[in-house]
Formats: sequence, C-alpha cells, structure tokens
Amino acid sequence: MEKLAQAAAERGRNDPEWFFRSILGIEPWEKQVEIPRAILDHEKTLVHSCVASGKTYTASAIMAWWLLTRYPARVFTIAPTERQHKINVWGEFNRLHPASLVPLGGDLVTLSWKLGENWYAKGFSPKDGLSVFGIHGPHDLVLFDDAQGITARVIDPFQNASAGGT
Repeated sequence: MEKLAQAAAERGRNDPEWFFRSILGIEPWEKQVEIPRAILDHEKTLVHSCVASGKTYTASAIMAWWLLTRYPARVFTIAPTERQHKINVWGEFNRLHPASLVPLGGDLVTLSWKLGENWYAKGFSPKDGLSVFGIHGPHDLVLFDDAQGITARVIDPFQNASAGGT
C-alpha cells in the first residue's frame, strides 16, 4: 500500500489535474487547473476573478494536492477574518476531505490538518500573522483567500517566511 501511495504522490506532484480527478474525485474546470499549474511554475500566483467562481474551493483542493504529493510539506492559510477562514477555506476543505475518492487521512480539526511531523496545513487568523516569523521549510505553500482584504501588516510575515526560496 505504501508503494501505491508513493506512486500516486509522484504521479500527482506535477499533474494537479490528475490528482484532482483521480484522488479527490473532483471535475475541475479549466481555471481550477490553471491555478495549481501556475503555482508549479511561479513563485507567486495571483488569482483575480468574480465572487463564487470556485477560487476558495480550488484553494482547499490545492492544500490536499500540495501536502499529499510532497514530504515534508506545509500549507499555511489565511483570510481577512477568522470567520471567513473557518467558513470558507477550511469549510470547503472539511467538505472535500471526507468526499475524496481516496481517503486523505490525517488528523483534521478546526484550522489544522496534520499528516505527520513537519507535514501539515494550518490556518492562521489575521491577528496571528506575526506568529509565522521564523517558519520556513523545503515545501511550504502559503494560501491567501480574499487577499485584497488582508493588510500588509499580516501579509509581510508570510512573505518573509518564503524568503528562503520555499
């Protein structure tokens, strides 16, 4: 079983569309595939679009894709308000996790999904933005949801964490 998981991780690492369809069981539309592909190709990816276009749902799928195809890996999420964070980003993930074609495993709690040591996703509230200073690793991904509503005071520590090239 471990070899199968490793093969799936290797297959999905550079093919997020395959991962979305074969592991998560979702049928992404073109833009939902473009976003993770852009993450592979660029240090920063910005997604501009209208309300209710699937950006937040895609972010939750990206969280699963990133963690399950890299080790060690971490995903840090943040939104303008804690309420938005719990309801939107993590709300979508809490629906996606049990509906996945392949069991995703890990310990899933309110704003955290832990798969192992240095292998997890964590949601930060805007007031906790400064607590990210000093956190950086080989496969870290930061996801801002509705970034236009997040102040520079909160964004700066996350950008600082990525200064090491992660």
